[in-house]
This record gives sequence, C-alpha cells and structure tokens, in this order.
Amino acid sequence: CLAAHCRPSRLRRLYHIATETRKALEPGGADPEKEEQFVKIVEDTINEVIRDGFDKKALEAAITSQEFSYREADFGYMPKGIVYAMMTLDDWNYSDEDIFNSFTQNKIYKKLREAINSDYFERILKERVLENNHKTILKTVPKEGLAREKEEKFQKTLDEFKASLSKKEINEIIKSTKALAKYQIAPDSKKALATIPSLTLSDIDRKGEGFPYEERQISGKKEMFCKVPSNRIAYFNVFFDASSLPQRLIPAFSIMKILMGMLDTKNYKYGDLINETNIVSGNLNINTSVFKNATDTNKYKFVYEVRGKAFYEFLPRTFELIKEILFTTDFSDKKRIKERLEQSRTGIQAYMQSEGHSVAIQRSLSYFSETEALSDTLSGLAQYRFLTEVLDSFDEKIDGLIEQFNEINRILLTKNNVSFMVGCEEEGLKYFEPEAEKIIDMLDDGECVENSFSLVNGKLNEGLASSSTVSYAVAAGNYRKAGLPYTGSLSVLSNILNTEFLWNKVRIQGGAYGVWASFGRSGDSYFTSYRDPHIKDTFKVYKDSEKFIRNYRGNQKTIDKYIITSIGAIDTPLTPSVKTGRTFSYYMAGVTDEDIQKSREELLATTTKTVKEMSSYIKAVMDNDVRCVVAGEEMLKKESDCLKEIVQLC
Repeated sequence: CLAAHCRPSRLRRLYHIATETRKALEPGGADPEKEEQFVKIVEDTINEVIRDGFDKKALEAAITSQEFSYREADFGYMPKGIVYAMMTLDDWNYSDEDIFNSFTQNKIYKKLREAINSDYFERILKERVLENNHKTILKTVPKEGLAREKEEKFQKTLDEFKASLSKKEINEIIKSTKALAKYQIAPDSKKALATIPSLTLSDIDRKGEGFPYEERQISGKKEMFCKVPSNRIAYFNVFFDASSLPQRLIPAFSIMKILMGMLDTKNYKYGDLINETNIVSGNLNINTSVFKNATDTNKYKFVYEVRGKAFYEFLPRTFELIKEILFTTDFSDKKRIKERLEQSRTGIQAYMQSEGHSVAIQRSLSYFSETEALSDTLSGLAQYRFLTEVLDSFDEKIDGLIEQFNEINRILLTKNNVSFMVGCEEEGLKYFEPEAEKIIDMLDDGECVENSFSLVNGKLNEGLASSSTVSYAVAAGNYRKAGLPYTGSLSVLSNILNTEFLWNKVRIQGGAYGVWASFGRSGDSYFTSYRDPHIKDTFKVYKDSEKFIRNYRGNQKTIDKYIITSIGAIDTPLTPSVKTGRTFSYYMAGVTDEDIQKSREELLATTTKTVKEMSSYIKAVMDNDVRCVVAGEEMLKKESDCLKEIVQLC
C-alpha cells in the first residue's frame, strides 16, 4: 500500500538513486553515500500518507489479496492437514487465546474492510513505523575481489595450520580423513534399515488418478473444462497459439510479455490497474509458455496466455481488466517502459546468481532441443542478453520494438488463435463462458499460419562466469535420440541415483549442497549439482553412474522402497489449482490418462534387472557430451579443459 501512495516523482528519485551507479557496483546496487536520501524519501512518504490518508482502492486490493490466499488455503505440495496442525500448535504454544483462531480469520477481514473508511491504517503506520524508535539502517556494500581475498586468506590459514603440525599430527589427520571417507561410503546395516517402518507394494493402488477434462466449444472456439471442487474459484487460461509468429519477432516477444499489465491502458494508469487487478483477482499473469511434446523434444506448443484465478462473482470485472490489458495497453510511455525493463533485468540478474543450476539446465538443453532453445529465448539467458542489448541502446531501439509489439498483437490476437481452459465446479461455467465469448467477439478473424523456428545453436558447452565461489555443473542429453523409449521405471532410476550414488559421491564426499538426475518423458535428461566446490570431479561422477547402475547390487526389497517413494511423489494430493494446471500441461504435451496409467504399471513392475538394464539410458545421455557450468571465473579457468568457452553470465 505504501508503494502505491508514493508520488511518481519520489518513486523515480528512489529508482534513479538505486540504478545510477549500476555500472560501478554489483547488479541492482545503489550509491551507499545516498543513504540519507533513501531514508528521507521513505519518511516523507510515510508522513504524506499519514496526512492525506491511504488510497482506499490500494487498501481494498491489499485486503482482498490476503483474503484470497486465506480462503484458497493453497499450501502447494504441503498437505493441508500438516499445515493446519502446525498453525494450531503455534497458537497452543504461544497464545492464551482459542487455539483454532487460525481457522476463523474471516471476521478479521471483515473488520479490516470496515476500517478502510476510518484512520485505522494511518494510525498503525504512525505508531508502529514512524514513531518506532527501534529502527535499523543496514547497508551491504560490495567490495571488488572480496571472494578471492577470502579464499586466499582461508588458504593461508590452512597453510599456516599445516606448517604448525608435526609429522605425527599430519598422519593422524590423514588417518581420520580416510576413516571418515570409509564411513561415508559404508552402507547402513540390514539391522539398522530394518528399524525403518515402510509401506509395501500391496498397500499401493494399482490404478492411478487420471486428469480428465471435457472438451467443449464457446462460440466455435475450443474450451477445456476441468471439473474440480474449487470453493467457488475459477482457475482459467485464455491462450493464443503463438506458432503463427515469425522467428524474427520472438526476441521482441520476450520483452513485450514483461510489460503487459505494467503499463498504462486506455482507462487505467498502471498503478491503478495493478490495484484493480488485486481487488478482483487472486492472480492475473500475462506470459508465454512452451509445452514440450511428450515424445519429441523438437516438437512443442507455443502460446501467449493470460493465466489467472478469481471468485465466480468477480469474473466479469476480471475479464474487463484482461480486455483492457490485451487490447488497449499503451506502449507510448518510453520512460515507463525503460523503468520496467530495468526492474526486470535486476530481478533476472538476482535469479541467475542464486539459481545457477536452473540457468545451466535450461541452457544445456537448449544446445540440442528446439523446445528448450525457444524457452531460453523467451525466458532464459538468451532473453536476458537481448534485454541487456535493448537497454544498452534503448533510445535507438525502442521505436522499432514498439512497432514489433503492435505487430505481435495484430498477429496473435485473432479468433483463429484463441482457446480457453478453466478449472472449477460446473456452476462456475455460467460465470466464465459469457466472459470468454466477449473476448472472442473483440478478436479479428486472422489467418491460419504456422511458422517453424530454428533456434538451436549446437553444442556450446559454456562456462557461465558469475560472482559465485561454487559451481552448478550440468550434463545433459536425450535418450530418445538413441532409440530408447520412456518408461515409468525411470523414476526409480532417478531415486537410486539421487539418494545413493550421486548423493554419496557429490554431496557427502564432494561437499556440494545438492545433486540430482532427471529423466524427462520427451527424452530430455540432465544431471546437475547445486553449490558444488568441484567441476571436473562431478562430471566424472556423472559418467561413472552408468557403471554403478549396470552393476547395481540392490535386492528387490530395496527396489520396492524406491518404487514406493516414486509413487508417493505421484500420488501427492493436488490442490484444485495444481490439478487444473497439470491437466492443461498434459493436454498441451499430448499426454493421455492411458499414458499415465502405463507409466504407473511400468513403475510398479520395476525389478533389479530392470534397473541394471537402464544403465543404457545414462550412457545415452552421457554420450551427448553436453555440459554447462555456472561458477566463478577463477574456478572456471581452473576447470576450463572440460568446457568449450567461458562467457559472462550477467
């Protein structure tokens, strides 16, 4: 709410202070000498809000957003029962009030709404923030070469410590290290393993839960309806087939999607638009999605989509905002466009530094998969590089980009391209479908055109240099290209690798924070480490995993435990939102309920012999010799003989 009330001039000043020294400091940094300006702008804004009052719509939007989350109670993959028990325990341990207080919050939202027209929120802001004497101003200032300095200092400490030891003490350390290594690789005893309670295969339902949907028509256009008990919430997608875009417009498309919903429209300033969206919708996201075909990594469905959720009663207002964004977004405010793109670049930089494994996975798969190459162009490293290129010469490029944005809209927003997906109760359709019809009525007929893209650049095997002192090392490949079919038993293979061989070698002995292997239905597969102090050693472990599986010594009882673990991941209770989304993804990928049941039966039939035979899948992936590493530059240089080139990550 506070940000919504900050005058545009003050927001611009804050943004300017935060970005004017970007080239001299770490990405997203600000001038530490301008601390007083930051504090003054914040305090002036607080005083302004206390004096003039909060914007009522901003308050309503904030309350609605929180109430929506509370009513939906979506805890992701965490079972609701566990979450509710934890909430109850918190009240039980630390409160003298009703321990079930967490489940009766509707009355609080009612009171908050009633307080909108009073000075309740302004008083809280004054008493709890402005007049609060417990204030801390924390500055984190980067120092060039600090990581290298720390590493050298640490190495010096180790050298000095070693020099202080006698030969006998050194031998004792060597002896202890060898004992630790032996302990780390030693399997648990049968007696210890027997103490762990577990299910048996007879406890597992042979029939899996499907993802049924009904294909319907709205004014002659396709609608996929997924019937779920949604507590009067509609989860929906309005999507436009983007295969009609020519390849030359794909980079501009990756920029345009960042702006949608964040610019002025015909009837709203962008701040008001965000508030209105939060008032009527739990979530409204305009983005692109690429759905990989289940059997061919070079085939996909590429869509421009509006994905959201709203209470039934709010669907008309929600769709009014969707139409406003899709059809009346104003691309003429170049200053706002640049601000938004700068904000996005900062967010992407932070993401790439902290999620190096995700960057390396997508980048490595893009070397041979047209699907992943398109995803990389739209939402990966290629998108970031294009975004940086645009911002570095913004004044020269923006007019051409705006022309391309308008061209993209003319091509995509047509009746021939539009389809719908909705997850709700049957009752929800009478609210959703009339609004979908209004979208269709606003679209031109358009042409039926389908373009093919060629974005794969070949095996680059890059080292992507970051400020990190650890690495994220990925090896990737595609087993289908070696003629191997997908089988449900691959989830057992992943579990064995992830909890036995890779875990012991890369995590326990190698010191990485994490490591895992994944084998996709399309054949795309990868091995990745997380915050890993080694590169070449880890790649060797990946390769050695083929031999480990080929000679696997686990008995059927051990295999059964891995089967149960795999089934547990499959049979996790799904929220209405997740079930609708997964149904949509399976539909777009061409995965049927029959395919899912077949995979389940293959999984349940896995034997030790099956596991050993799947060593061929690992070999097929490793034979691709595809690698990508995100790590510090010094680390990459030391390990560069396993990479083709070293380039800057960001």
